Amino acid sequence: MWLRCVWLVAAALALAACGHASVQFPNATPAAPLPIVAKIYRPQGPGPFPAVVLLHGCEGVSKLNDRWARWLRERGYVALVVDSWTPRGLTQTCSFSIPDVPSTERLDDAIGALRYLHAMPGIDRRRIAIMGWSNGGVFSLASVNGPTLARAAARGVTVPEPGFAAAIGVYPGGCRSLTNERFVRPVLILSGEADDWTPAADCVAMTRAMRSKGADIRLEIFPGAYHYFDVEGLARTVLPDVGNDNRPGGCCGATVAYDEAASRRAHVLVERFLAKVLAAGPPRASSRVPVGSRALPGDPRPRVSSQSQAGRWTPRLPSSNTSSTAWSTSMRRCRAIIPPPRFSARSGWAAASSSTRAG
Repeated sequence: MWLRCVWLVAAALALAACGHASVQFPNATPAAPLPIVAKIYRPQGPGPFPAVVLLHGCEGVSKLNDRWARWLRERGYVALVVDSWTPRGLTQTCSFSIPDVPSTERLDDAIGALRYLHAMPGIDRRRIAIMGWSNGGVFSLASVNGPTLARAAARGVTVPEPGFAAAIGVYPGGCRSLTNERFVRPVLILSGEADDWTPAADCVAMTRAMRSKGADIRLEIFPGAYHYFDVEGLARTVLPDVGNDNRPGGCCGATVAYDEAASRRAHVLVERFLAKVLAAGPPRASSRVPVGSRALPGDPRPRVSSQSQAGRWTPRLPSSNTSSTAWSTSMRRCRAIIPPPRFSARSGWAAASSSTRAG
């Protein structure tokens, strides 16, 4: 028993020192759950904290995802970066020659991540959002799509209540596939006007259709911005070998570039959106145009400035001065930063493990 206590304290100190840890959990695929690897970034303190699940694009987990995770942690959120490719023996799926992973699998990864966070002490289950980029963007949106969740339930997938409180899609692919669906939670979509890989026009059409059914969506289109507008230092270039459904035959090529102004604005919008929607748990779907929503081209409804949003919730952060009493309390609650037991497809639930890396 004392060895386990020593391990818990050591793991707690390691995570507190470097700021993130590698974890593992089963996805939600019925009968054959796949062990998924992830990185968790957690603020200091016992919580309870709001959380955000992060889904990578076709390139896999990158510095971009880690940078956003650290940014979220600095603002008081637990960030869970899900790696859907490594467990499937993939490094990327951008190339035209690599077949797409079935859509149900990435959705099951997202729901598995939600279950994992529900099992972790110090997490506020009512305040968990999901955010994804490109390929991961459409699955973040699907995670709050009513018909998608109904189809998942028909497969035997159980989503822990109350589900995700909100979703963010950054230059999401697949907007066209969701046009006739309906989101049941607030959604923020960030797209580049010049994106020739996942065109903003598809998301405009989807947003119009969804709003007509009462969905709560904000769509922001950044003038002149390309795909990967938030990848710092990325010079404008054309990726010649990536699959692109907007090209003849679905092949090939897409323009990508960092856009400082778009990236900066995206961070502001994400911060405001999360502060609003996670302030009191998942809100009910609204039939009105949400405050802060941008009017679409040809939309007769007035544009409401995001600057007029009332009240910003500030996540609670621990004091920089930690007393001996607070330290003792933190050690008693050290389970709050230890991941639940690791799942193995071969042996089922095993002892918890956590390997840390430099933050």
